[in-house]
Amino acid sequence: MIKLAAIGIGLALAVLGLALAAGVCFIAAFYLWVAPHLGAAAAAAVTGAALLIVAGFLALVGRAVLRRLTKPRPRRLVSDLQKAIVLAAKLLLQRDPKKALVASLLAGALSEFILSPSRKR
Repeated sequence: MIKLAAIGIGLALAVLGLALAAGVCFIAAFYLWVAPHLGAAAAAAVTGAALLIVAGFLALVGRAVLRRLTKPRPRRLVSDLQKAIVLAAKLLLQRDPKKALVASLLAGALSEFILSPSRKR
């Protein structure tokens, strides 16, 4: 999840930098084009509204990209697996504590294997 957050922040900063560098020229040109037709105050309002629309569109596109990069984990499978492991551990612990220790180590390794985000499926 941290890796995906870093990718999202990097993308946002790259978009912001490019928007500030290249967008200032377009904003000024748009304002200068609209100002003689509507007046200074109305031209500033129209320019601001256009910028808000573009920012909203970029936010929606960024959110869609990040949602496609993340895969939802099967919550029900994980909770059922945890319940089964706890039940097996309780039954095993009552009969043989040494086997319970080995089983808990194996269960921990199995849960790390299943839940690790770095593993490609």
